[in-house]
Amino acid sequence: MSWRDHCKKVIEAVFNAHPALSHTEARKVLRAAYPFGDRACWPYKVWCHEVRRQLAARYGTLPPPPMRSRSKRAPLSHEQQLERAQLDLFAL
Repeated sequence: MSWRDHCKKVIEAVFNAHPALSHTEARKVLRAAYPFGDRACWPYKVWCHEVRRQLAARYGTLPPPPMRSRSKRAPLSHEQQLERAQLDLFAL
């Protein structure tokens, strides 16, 4: 099961247990229902994104921006590396 699948189940359980929550109350209850311990790293990012997405679907707020992947940036080309090195030399 992925982090997102687990988040969806927890959020769905909260909405099923409390069907008449206002938007503000739902945010408070969902904050208390966070299932992964420390609020850090990738699980917390997935949780926040999924909460925003579910709240947007339920209450008509704006959906969250798309998540960035965990992959690193593309490596710099040789020309870009040279340009950056020259800029660093001139900055001294």
